[in-house]
Amino acid sequence: MGHKEGETMEHSHRDQIERDWTGQLAIYQKIKQLGAEEYFASVADLAAAFNADDHHVHCMDERTPGGIHCAGSGILLGLDAAAEFCAKSGARGITSHESCGAAAIYARLNGLTGNSDELGVRFAQDLAVKTGLPYVGHLPVKKEHHFARAAYYDGTGIFDSTKAADLPPGFFINRANLPADYAANTEAATAARIAMGDHGYGQLITTQEPFWFFAIAKGELTLGKLMAELEPLKKEFGDKIIIAGFNAPQK
Repeated sequence: MGHKEGETMEHSHRDQIERDWTGQLAIYQKIKQLGAEEYFASVADLAAAFNADDHHVHCMDERTPGGIHCAGSGILLGLDAAAEFCAKSGARGITSHESCGAAAIYARLNGLTGNSDELGVRFAQDLAVKTGLPYVGHLPVKKEHHFARAAYYDGTGIFDSTKAADLPPGFFINRANLPADYAANTEAATAARIAMGDHGYGQLITTQEPFWFFAIAKGELTLGKLMAELEPLKKEFGDKIIIAGFNAPQK
């Protein structure tokens, strides 16, 4: 690839990131005006986002909606804990996906070289063997970059923001089936780092236009409890994050 061609691709990539960012500004302005609870309550088809029809394990990546979410399909948990997660969440299959940041993080933490996507596939296949569940494939992603400026800290375990209009895209953190310490300090923190990094919005995220955590409360996982679990993240991210939330609709 020539120098000019590389510059053109990089410019196009930045333009797409800025378009994604600009396209979400109106929603976040409404959330700021109304507050998260009132905004999400105003979404007409919000209940549709809680209709689970996919029981395969997916990454927490916003580019892999649907299913039961866990970073890298459990790679950061490790095989035994990931198998427990599958059992607790009622999983029926395991996926991996292209450009998996969690697999790349695992490789870096463990000093592994080579293609991190291949590592993610191997882990998902090993998890399938351990659990007796089918490995159902390597999912494509439509965009190379991350376009979410939020993470859903989901106390229901079934939320899918793509099923209802007017919901901002976000990473999916399955707090219903994950330990609090891991969900907040590993998955939630990782989501914010990705969004603020080179594969996300980077410096577009500021104290004026922050990254949002939306806690979704249900039952014993109350709004106060979930938001308190996320509060320590302010030590790392300061006012570049906002912690808010809403109650899952009653069925």
